[in-house]
Parts: sequence; structure tokens; C-alpha cells
Amino acid sequence: MVGRPSGLGSDFARAYAGRMILLLGANRYLRQACDVRGLPTVTCADAAEVAASGVSGLAAELLLPVADIGAPEAVLSAVLRAGFRPEHFLAVLSAKEKGVVTAACLGAAAGACALPLRVAVVSRDKALQKQLVASAGIPAAKVLFVGSPSGLAASAVVGEPFRPVVVKPLRGVACGATEIITSMEALDRYTAAWAATDGEILVEERVDFAEEWHLDGVVRDGRLEFLSVGRYVTPCLDVTRGFATQLFVFDPERSADRYRLARTFSAATLDALGLRDGVFHLEAFYRPEKEELWFGECAARPGGGGIPDVVRHKFGVDLAGRGLDAVLARPPALLGAPIAGAVGKVSLPALPGAVTAAPTTDELLALPQVVDGQINVSVGSWMADMRRENRPHGGLAVLAADDEPALLRRMAEVVEWFARRTRIRTDTERETTLLAQGAALGCGFTGVSG
Repeated sequence: MVGRPSGLGSDFARAYAGRMILLLGANRYLRQACDVRGLPTVTCADAAEVAASGVSGLAAELLLPVADIGAPEAVLSAVLRAGFRPEHFLAVLSAKEKGVVTAACLGAAAGACALPLRVAVVSRDKALQKQLVASAGIPAAKVLFVGSPSGLAASAVVGEPFRPVVVKPLRGVACGATEIITSMEALDRYTAAWAATDGEILVEERVDFAEEWHLDGVVRDGRLEFLSVGRYVTPCLDVTRGFATQLFVFDPERSADRYRLARTFSAATLDALGLRDGVFHLEAFYRPEKEELWFGECAARPGGGGIPDVVRHKFGVDLAGRGLDAVLARPPALLGAPIAGAVGKVSLPALPGAVTAAPTTDELLALPQVVDGQINVSVGSWMADMRRENRPHGGLAVLAADDEPALLRRMAEVVEWFARRTRIRTDTERETTLLAQGAALGCGFTGVSG
């Protein structure tokens, strides 16, 4: 169960008694959910993260600079220096991966609402997740190795002939440093690079699948309260080849069979992981030949990269808000009917360079069928490399269309519009459009409109 202060639930207003919500990491969805419910917040985050998150209106005295929200000592020191005490907080929460375990630790210490510590750790440790779901009989990739790369004996992991594997940091975020390894030489290079950091890594078998799904929802008292079932148009790892991340949610009426399968799978998975109250983002691999889902990974937080916006436009559901209500034992809001048609999101591409020209968010929102979104770059800023991790570095657009084929066509057109309008100066001092630079580097986003 979620840790809750005594008296919470029967009389929420009395139990609240003026206490605040401590948020680890700047996340506009969770912050807005607190604002709507009249819950004052204290946010611990890096100042640059706040600027990049789109969170505005943070009063200076309620934003505590913390360089690493994954370090309980750093967060607690900042809180105490600011004059707060543990009893000031009704809940300690994080919508950021690196803050999930810290929030659980501090919540337990303060006697505040928070994820149970074991659940928080499980939601971060990808190896432990697979062990638990496999033990429950849920299909999952076999974990071949977990530990320090300096201790990896590659020959003992893969055998002969070499079988492709997926290698990732044990507690990584957004596909960062995650690779598909197809040779012993490539595996040796990967582990040698990570040996210097002595970071823990996970090596697992590669699963063959037809589609990669994202299941986003809320669980309350161990029961699924809401579930959205969607699909990544290209697998998440294709970001390393320069593909713009695209996803959409299935319509519950048109895809009733997919929702039935996903509900059964989600309920069993959440039970195996011990998550009984809160929001979750679950990734799974669909294998239609057996009509089954294989477990990928599960996070005890809202999905990133615009997923909450897609869910809100399709279902009228605020994932962060409903998850907050579940943690606080607030009465759930009624669910409405989803809108007709297809709703999805596309990340806008980004490649290294100084931005010399770029469209604005207002121009993006003025495009036909774009219902939400933001552009994250401006003239004078340095553009990141989309191939390094699965994040919307250039920005994102949420679109609505009559059906999925029409949605995908429009997504491709928006990506091309952005890439033609955006110009960068590369590290070789060559100025070019983002579209031309992507073509020169062989990035997949340059072919999306074809």
C-alpha cells in the first residue's frame, strides 16, 4: 500500500491541514495537477531543467535548486536549509525517473504519502522487474547478465553462435546508451567504454516482435482504474538511427481486442511488481502469431515525451492528476467517453548545431490538425543530438486525424515542415537546414514523408 498519513481518506480537507506536496524534478503535468487541486508545492530541481520543462510560475522561494534529485542527501539538505520540516509535507512524489526512489525514501522518513520503497526500487531496476514478471509467468526477455561491465566475461554471456542482445544501463533513462549488439566485437567495445565508469549494465536477449506498445494508466487499490493502449510507430531504439519518435493510442471501440489483451496483461504485471496505487507507464512487445504481449519495462510515473497530452486529448484524462488522487486516496473523478478518430504525437528532430533559424510554438500550433505541442529550440541555442536518447529535443506535436493512416501522413508533414524551417550551424561552421543535415547523416526522419 501507499504510505498515507493517519486520517487521510475519510476527511481529505482536514487531513491536508495546509501541508504541501514535495515534488522532485520539474514536471508540468504533476505541477498542474497539484495547482488544480489547490495543493501548494515545493519543487526540488536543477534550474536548467525547470527552464526546459515548460513549468512556469514557480515562485523563487518554492523552487529549491538541487543538482541531483537521485541523491536523498542533496534533496533533504535543500529542504532543511529552506526551513521546511518533514511534517510540512503531505506527499513526496516524482514524475522523473531519477527521483522516484528518492521520493519514496523521503516520503517514508517523513510519514507522508509516497510510493512504497520496494515498489519504487522495482520500478527503477530493469533486471529486478524482469525477474519478478517472469516468476509470475509473464513472458519476458531472459536476463543474460547484470553487473559491473568491468566484470563482464562476454563469452560466458552469449555463447556460440553469437545471438543478438540488447545492452543498457541497469537504471537508464530514455534509451540513453541502450544498443542492439550483433557481434562479440561490438559487445566488447560497449563494455570497455562502460568499464571506466563502473556503471551497472543489463544484457538481455533480443525479443522478436511485430509492434511495440505503450500502456499508460492508473491503478487504485490494486485495480485498473484507467488504461490507454498505444503503439510506437517505430521501435524506441530506432531513435539511434535518427528516426523521429511517433506514437498513437488505439481507439477502444475499434481495437477492443487489443484493449482486452492489454488489460489482462497490465493487471498481471502490476500485481507482480507490487504497484497498487498510482500512475504507470508500461512498455510491451506484441506478438500477433500467439496473440500475446511480452514485458518490456514499467515505470511508476507518467509516460514522457507528450504521452500525457495524447491521453488527455483522446480520453479527457489527466494521467498525473488521477495518479496523484490515487496516491492521496482522493475520490476518483468520473471517466468520460473518448473522442472519435486517431490522436498521436511526433517528436521534432534535433541534430548537433547552433540554431540560426527556427519556427515558434505559435506557428506550430497554427498548423492544421495540430492540437497541442511545443518547440524546444530557438535562435542562438545549441541543438542536442536526437540519436543519443529518446527525448523530444526539438519539440513535439500532438495531432488528431480521422484515422491512423491519415494521422501518420500528417505527422510526417509536420516533421518535414519543422526540419525545412530550422537551420543550424554545425561544428564545422557549415550552415544548413536540419532536413539537409539529416539527409547527409543518413537519419531516418528525412524519409518520413515518403
